[in-house]
Amino acid sequence: MSAIHSAVAASLYRRTPKYIPVTLIEASQSPWPYNLNYDLIPHYRVEPGCLSFRIDWHCDCQFHLAIQPPIWSFTIMMRPISLFLAVLLLLQTAFVVVTGQSIARKDLHLSETTTTPLTNQDVLILAKPKLTPEVIIAKIKTSPCAFEVSPAELQELKTGGVPDEVITAMVEAVRLSNAGAPESSDPQRIEPLQIPDGTLVEIEAPYRVNSKEFKPNDEISFRVINPIKINGVTVIDQGATATGRIEKAKRGGHFGKAGLLVWTMQTVTAVDGSQVPLRTVQERLRGDSKAAKVATQMVVTGALLLFIAPVALLHGFKRGKDAFIPAGKRYEVFVNGQAAVKVK
Repeated sequence: MSAIHSAVAASLYRRTPKYIPVTLIEASQSPWPYNLNYDLIPHYRVEPGCLSFRIDWHCDCQFHLAIQPPIWSFTIMMRPISLFLAVLLLLQTAFVVVTGQSIARKDLHLSETTTTPLTNQDVLILAKPKLTPEVIIAKIKTSPCAFEVSPAELQELKTGGVPDEVITAMVEAVRLSNAGAPESSDPQRIEPLQIPDGTLVEIEAPYRVNSKEFKPNDEISFRVINPIKINGVTVIDQGATATGRIEKAKRGGHFGKAGLLVWTMQTVTAVDGSQVPLRTVQERLRGDSKAAKVATQMVVTGALLLFIAPVALLHGFKRGKDAFIPAGKRYEVFVNGQAAVKVK
């Protein structure tokens, strides 16, 4: 081996790890090129059939140098590889965990989207661990529902400890569900019945209405005495509410001036919940007037007691009677125009 080759071999020998004692095994050469490339790249390989391994260094000059460390140094050289493999194992484990969580979230989302409708029993179960009403109501609003809201079922919910606001949310969910449901195509469904114009409706005042307790635009209520039937089918129930509106309301005034109460009827509630219009006939009531009596008393007092005439003015502070509708007072009102009522 020439002097140049020896120098290259010595340089390669110096590039081996300093903490591993090595032994030069062999060195080979090929025809030396003129353009020497000193960028040497190490190549590690394990020799088959032995416990040692070789470290080969190659350069563009086709020079080959093989060195062999002792067997005990194999463990030292493998430490970086073991560390690298451990890092790979940790990365793979983290990937599996993240992927598993993603799949779990996806499965949870699918299970929530395919959940069965909530029932009364589900609400009772939710109420047992003392969840707040807000949490249960949020669940009701975001889930399909199949609640039973008959009086008996509502009483059972109340007995089971379900809060009132949750029961209200259940009833509202059923109402919204029914409102969005398509109408039945049952051929036996009864067509809407027509209440003829001018149909007589008898009503009565359920409570006393006093002119000093009301003001214009206040509503007053009456109740239907006898049910209204069309072709044998009830369209306005007995006890249904009829509504009137106050137009004028004045309490009894000084000097015996009578009170005044003026109102008109507006609507009556049909069996389907619709409001049937009534003729707006104005009703007027006045209280008892004491004006004449007060005036007489003032004249007599002034004539007899001229020296204390101002006493006569005291009679002017007497008020007249308020106008009022007594409880149980009956009236006859009439349907205004033809009205359609849906009856099942």
